[in-house]
Amino acid sequence: RTERGELTIIGMVSGQTEAVADYRNCNLLPIQQSRNTSGMHKSISYCIDTAPRKSSLRMLVVSSGWCRFDEYRKHHKAQTRRMSKFAAHPKLKEFGINLIYYNVENTIKRDGVAMLNLHSHVLFESTRYLGKKKWKQFLEFARNFFPKGYVHDSKIQKAKEVVKYCFKPSEF
Repeated sequence: RTERGELTIIGMVSGQTEAVADYRNCNLLPIQQSRNTSGMHKSISYCIDTAPRKSSLRMLVVSSGWCRFDEYRKHHKAQTRRMSKFAAHPKLKEFGINLIYYNVENTIKRDGVAMLNLHSHVLFESTRYLGKKKWKQFLEFARNFFPKGYVHDSKIQKAKEVVKYCFKPSEF
């Protein structure tokens, strides 16, 4: 457990306050992962339910490709840094795109050695209609931003489409 110091969450409606503490945990454990994704589902569901225009919400799946299990830490760090830089990129503001949430998920395969496919689900909101030409430019920018170039977009209806798992326990 790590402490953040004097950080407090204040409820916008209720005004209730709660001190915040960080927990380092392992999402390899199915029970812990379930607890973590449950909270994420609630937050994303609230976001989807209160969106002014549901049609403005979309999801990207961004793949970082396969890496060896023993090199995972390096690849995970690179993926999260890339996602942070993408979220803060000025070009997104030009397109009218606000990133709301992103995560890192993994699928596992074994072919002599354990391999992980790091990928992120990115929930974002488009603040204005882009049209086909601008939308194509945005997707091209996103694909060029990520080295593997695999970026897939889709409409979003349910939180469970965005937050699925960190690791699939059955694969582990």
